[in-house]
Amino acid sequence: MPAPIPQILVLMFAVYLGVIIHEIGHALTGKVFGFVITSFGVGTSGPFLILPIGRTRFYLGLIQPFQGLTFAFLPRPFTDRIRLVAYVSGGIAANALCMAAALCLTVYLPLGMPSIFLGIFAAANALIAIVSLIPVHFRVGGTILRSDGKLLLEILRTDYQSSPIEDIQVVQGCRRLWRAVGDRRMERLYTLSAALSWIELDSPAKSESLLSEAADIDAPHPYIDWLERFTRANLALSRREPSEVCHALIRDLSCGERVEAEERYLIDSLRAVLLLCEGRHMEALAAYESLSEDKISRTRPEFGMATLIGHLRAACVVGDQAAVSALLARYKASHVSLRSHVRDLHVYSASARFSHTRGINASDDYYHALKAVGSLSAEWRDSQDRDAFIDAQRTLIEEAEQVLGSEITAKLIEGIGTPRSEHALPALKDPRRWWAFRLMWINLISTVTFVLFSPSIKPRGEPVLLLASLLMLFTFLGVIYLLFDFAVSKLLPPLKRLSGAILLVLALMPWIGGLIVCFKTMMLP
Repeated sequence: MPAPIPQILVLMFAVYLGVIIHEIGHALTGKVFGFVITSFGVGTSGPFLILPIGRTRFYLGLIQPFQGLTFAFLPRPFTDRIRLVAYVSGGIAANALCMAAALCLTVYLPLGMPSIFLGIFAAANALIAIVSLIPVHFRVGGTILRSDGKLLLEILRTDYQSSPIEDIQVVQGCRRLWRAVGDRRMERLYTLSAALSWIELDSPAKSESLLSEAADIDAPHPYIDWLERFTRANLALSRREPSEVCHALIRDLSCGERVEAEERYLIDSLRAVLLLCEGRHMEALAAYESLSEDKISRTRPEFGMATLIGHLRAACVVGDQAAVSALLARYKASHVSLRSHVRDLHVYSASARFSHTRGINASDDYYHALKAVGSLSAEWRDSQDRDAFIDAQRTLIEEAEQVLGSEITAKLIEGIGTPRSEHALPALKDPRRWWAFRLMWINLISTVTFVLFSPSIKPRGEPVLLLASLLMLFTFLGVIYLLFDFAVSKLLPPLKRLSGAILLVLALMPWIGGLIVCFKTMMLP
């Protein structure tokens, strides 16, 4: 049997190769389903090898070398759920195929170093596939990204759409890696997405700064070029620039070689905003009603919700009490499945101001609007960006203070000046879950280590092999339960309260069982 140190080196190489295969799986699956793959590889910074494959960059990095990343985008405004599920599952599928192929070859090869390596390689791919399915967050630079398992759960539960704050923080966290690798297209795309996000967060100044940065990035692509023009039109409308300028920008959006139905929908929504800015209120309402009946509003709930919010804002400007009440009721009925603090902020701030100017009690709406401001402010990791967001909401906070009183307002925005820790992952409220997650990671690593070393332990390797079996069994059960917990937590809140204890028990059971087995073995004559 080989010595332990070569075994560890072989295991590390197998895991490293498995991570590369995982990212290749993402890249190939994404390519098949219409994604544009801009770069992929392992490591979060310090690339020491960069290989251009067409317009795609493959890289190997020195920092966090066992963390794989694939950067890709679908060249259309709306994300297709089926394509996104296929793309996210591609890495896990690649690991599963490699594991199956390695096990099949092991059966036909004679016992020796090749068969041992194939066995280790199969175990490494199984480990990577299981770890990828665990729904957790991980850090890249200054931002937090989701694991494949976390993404799959969010995509399957709702029509997945990243939040504006998340888009802004991804740019800050990944920009250094994109520049080091030479992935200019992804840098430009996310910079434009961040500019649009700042418009949504009512800060045109920050948006204009990012738009200027994106314009300086030389990375042409038809969809990214269209997105830049769309961002310029949005910015012009948010800054209330002259109608002639806005009309020209919107016409420029419509003059492409081929304008898809989805792009046409977004252009029509800009026209509705422009009608409202020009004081043509009834035409704006009619435009929003037409958009709400559009097929895209029905098939893409998140964009149908954006249209509903625009419609509500228009009704508030017109002063149609019945329309505002009806649209607000529709929003409250729909936002349970498409929950978003940004949407809550827009809806309740518009409704609060509408009610307040007409002498109607607006305390409930101001309460919800300030609650959304507090929740959003807690998501920022960069203090300057958080301050810019708070400054944009300053008028709303002052209005709410007049209606709710300083005491209630102070309680709602109590933590508004405290940024989330730069070095902390999203906090787990239940400490038992916190410990359970870490023990499950230890269990995964220990399983592979014990399987490798158990034949070398003399005279009794069986107890350690049994411990490895227990680790594998209970870790697998923990992952299955975790997936179940994320899927049904909204339907069964009592189960959510018990999940920390259940996960901790599953994480501790193999060690308790191993200790019992070892004790019995030691007592044998």
